[in-house]
Amino acid sequence: MKMKRLALFGLQLVGQKGGDKAYSFCQTFTTAVATATTGLPNFVSQYLHPHWNCQLDIHVIIISYLRLVFGFFFFFVVYHCLFQSLYLVVPCVDLHTSTQANNDPFGTVVTGTTVGDKSITLPGFAPGMVTLTVAAYDNFGKAILQTFSLLFGSITMPVLVVDELGAPVIGITVTASATVFPGIEQSGTTDSTGVLKLTNLAPTTIGLFTQNADNKIGINGVAATSGTVTVKLIPFLAASNTTDFNTSDGLSGWTGGTVKDVAVVKRDTILAVATNGRPDLQTAHAEPKVYPFSKSVYIKYKFQTAEVPGGYFGTQYNDYFLVSIRSNTGGSTAISRSMNELGLGAFDSSGATDWFTLTLDLPLAPAPKTDWVEFNVGVSNVADSLLDSQIIVDKIGDLTCDQCGSCETCPGDPMCQPTCKTPPEKSCAFYSDCAEAALRCGPTGYPLAYGRKNCLAFQGDLLKFTAAGQTFIWATMHCLQVKLRDAIVCDSKCPAVFDAAFASHPACYVDSGFCDLPPEDWWQLIKTVNTDLVSRKSLEQMIQTSQACAGKMLDKIDAAVQGYLDKALTDVANAVLYLAKAAAMKVLKKLVDDLLHPGPVI
Repeated sequence: MKMKRLALFGLQLVGQKGGDKAYSFCQTFTTAVATATTGLPNFVSQYLHPHWNCQLDIHVIIISYLRLVFGFFFFFVVYHCLFQSLYLVVPCVDLHTSTQANNDPFGTVVTGTTVGDKSITLPGFAPGMVTLTVAAYDNFGKAILQTFSLLFGSITMPVLVVDELGAPVIGITVTASATVFPGIEQSGTTDSTGVLKLTNLAPTTIGLFTQNADNKIGINGVAATSGTVTVKLIPFLAASNTTDFNTSDGLSGWTGGTVKDVAVVKRDTILAVATNGRPDLQTAHAEPKVYPFSKSVYIKYKFQTAEVPGGYFGTQYNDYFLVSIRSNTGGSTAISRSMNELGLGAFDSSGATDWFTLTLDLPLAPAPKTDWVEFNVGVSNVADSLLDSQIIVDKIGDLTCDQCGSCETCPGDPMCQPTCKTPPEKSCAFYSDCAEAALRCGPTGYPLAYGRKNCLAFQGDLLKFTAAGQTFIWATMHCLQVKLRDAIVCDSKCPAVFDAAFASHPACYVDSGFCDLPPEDWWQLIKTVNTDLVSRKSLEQMIQTSQACAGKMLDKIDAAVQGYLDKALTDVANAVLYLAKAAAMKVLKKLVDDLLHPGPVI
């Protein structure tokens, strides 16, 4: 009999028969663990191998941990009992709920699950990021290890959109993004009062973006709040004669910002826009005319924040910047990044990034000719105004070169910037600001959908890894970025780069020390990359091409299982937790074996 085993969300997992007896058994199991003081070997023998028709099978288990913004961690364990090849999942744990940050890769135990005939309901989560990991077997004995990330919140934030004169804008679409958790968005249109109410927001930095048919844009970034947040549209202005690409690197004639001389560099200037203790977005703009032969325009910039040397990286004081380019023919491109989103490795000791470039291609004939463009830059404090940030512009310019020009003839090419030539360690910014800027593969392409997604996932869970695991993660992430850089040439196409990037995964994993990691690090890594089929294929290729590595993994996992079982026999109070960890390792072993011997697809 085939039966759908997993139907997330709601974690509807299984089952038809034997519910009452199984629930009674698991209640007995829980009570026995809590009260046993002697004879644990007999207890394990009795309850792991009962004489009656219910057998605790620790192969199927739900393990979930959640990383809250406030630093709390919880852990769920759900066992199942086997009845005539049909399953009913029931909770067998009733231990304490941890209120302390816990970097155990398996988390801690939480209480309060509600068991139905075919589903388990988990208790309400506090606001923040929740990562649910399901480890199980399917009906055909294949291991399942899947992770789902959810962002919970309870904040309702009204957003008021106004035009440049302060009048409410009706019926405009606003997109809200959780800047620290890429891919999590909410959008809607403003009502008759120009307001959109965003609901269930988590206490994190929210980026707001809107654009209308007249090429007016509105950008803001705030810590989620119940107070009304205003987004003011930035109009697209008429061409100006005060800014020229060939004069002062295009930095003369800007409205807003301050032009400064660069120390020890003669006749070199920059344009700086700083927060200056203000809580709202500080901006500057310029509208240079475009030459008839220009093929693209660009802006070279960097971000600097006192929050980094001040020790506030990773906090809610998540200052951000924006850079945009718009043309009179309707073209536009924009980028907005927060401090935490860039990653600590993107900053030097002064809190400054290296230089980045944003480029806008101009339409070619027979499309309408572009006569002028508008550059906008902005920077804002978030959560408070005590430490300032600034966006620094080195130059704006136009390019007449084609895609295969050199860095000498095409200085605005994103891949010509220092940060892109040499990707910084401990940062994920390369994927968006270099690879995606050069390739423009979109949200489903490798740079954003795979490279950046996995890099940020590892960065977010870094403390779950051992010291060796953390070293491995950053070495691997840097290796993958270097390999991706090498795959991007003048005429690169997204499908070819996709293939080349994934082909580099196995070697980067092995060369960075994957095979020598402890099993707990493998657990963390595999459940992260196993979230997409293509990354799983790379993992499968690595294991199949390195038999010695696979054998070492299986031996280490066996030793870990035995180690946790031994601890369960000697530490009565934590026996259930150790059995849960043993179960997780057994699922991991089966997954490795499945990758080593994939067999036919059923």
